[in-house]
Amino acid sequence: MLATVPLENQCQEELSEPTPDPDFLTGMVNFSEISGYPLLQHWKVRSVMYHVRLNQMTTSQSFGNALHSLDGATSRGDFVALLDHFGNHYIQEAVYGFEESCSIWYPNKQVQKQLWLEYEDISKGNSPSDESEERERDPRVLTFPEYIASLSESGTKRMAAGVRMECQSRGRCPSSCPLCHVTSSPDAVAEPILLEVTKAAPIYELVINNQTQKLLQEATMSSLWCSGSGDVIEDWCRCDSSAFGADGLPACAPLPHPVLRLSTVHEPSSSLVVLEWEHSEPPIGVQIVDYLIRQEKITDRLDHSKVETETVLSFVDDIISGAKSPCAMPAQVPDKSSTTISLIIRCLESDTMYMFTLW
Repeated sequence: MLATVPLENQCQEELSEPTPDPDFLTGMVNFSEISGYPLLQHWKVRSVMYHVRLNQMTTSQSFGNALHSLDGATSRGDFVALLDHFGNHYIQEAVYGFEESCSIWYPNKQVQKQLWLEYEDISKGNSPSDESEERERDPRVLTFPEYIASLSESGTKRMAAGVRMECQSRGRCPSSCPLCHVTSSPDAVAEPILLEVTKAAPIYELVINNQTQKLLQEATMSSLWCSGSGDVIEDWCRCDSSAFGADGLPACAPLPHPVLRLSTVHEPSSSLVVLEWEHSEPPIGVQIVDYLIRQEKITDRLDHSKVETETVLSFVDDIISGAKSPCAMPAQVPDKSSTTISLIIRCLESDTMYMFTLW
């Protein structure tokens, strides 16, 4: 079933709040208290043209043949091979249309604020302070990315160093949407593409044979949670004998690897830093019981192997309890509204390099 979206509802613009550039917050960070965090902002225009719903299901001949070939099969590997080829879900509902997005990087919040105030000034009908090409553009259709692009193309001095923008589009912009950064000609035929799957169902629901459906469902759960190399037992994985690592531990449901980063809310100071990471625990397979944090004081900025002091703390036993961590304390722990863990590290020396590792 195909439903067309009214024209007045097809063109929607979104501009995110500027946030610290995530690439700056990890790895080797050279932070300056004067300039602060570099920022990143996302702009998007989306034109949802059609809502599509699958009312009648017809499987392909190749899928039907693959299912029939599994009649009487009991090996999980045979069913996992089918899932690898056809996928484990099929689309029931989806939206089609056009989407364009831009990412804008700023060296600091002062530059971002200045450019935004100038754009707002133009949008109110006032002229910019110099020879911008967008001076005579209709402010009702001047998007923020177009304004940034005009500053770059005109070589204006107001385009601060460190500001850059990258844009990409999916599909062809319909002529009814005036917000596209690069619009199509008025007589161009819009070619809507798949924007989002809004409802999906597992393919084992398409199987009529009860025994085959049961085995395919078990293989689907194994593929999703146990890397296809183990069975799902309640909320954990029973790994196959071949799915053990060199250390003798089961490896079919590997532990997540959280990324340690500087806090997106609290900037470092000369004696304090706030670190954070996402607590991501799958509902099936593994359970995280603790984190270990290592702090190293580096004595040579060029040779990071030269360490003066090293401290390893257990998040549960040392930091949460406060028993062995007078200079480390939790700032935020996961709850129903957030999965972020934040950690305050104090007692740092100014103009000193520190290295933090999480596992």
